Amino acid sequence: MPEFETYVDVDPSDFVSVCSKTEIEELIECLAEDGYLKPTYYNVPEDKQSLLDKIWGETLDKLSNNRLMLTTEEEEIITKIANRL
Repeated sequence: MPEFETYVDVDPSDFVSVCSKTEIEELIECLAEDGYLKPTYYNVPEDKQSLLDKIWGETLDKLSNNRLMLTTEEEEIITKIANRL
């Protein structure tokens, strides 16, 4: 029986752009399981996050997006808190 070989070159962004929300969540889960993503609240599907997780995630996003607006003292406090964990 003859054997056929196929090669399809798909750009990752093209692949992701045609995935459904569920498929993207599965992809994120696979990447986290394989060690490509550090475990964070982003890896948890929204429907499985508690209200406190959602609030904490929003707080971290705000903090990250406004990093340049922090004073040196505020940065030092945040760094100190992060380093004690």
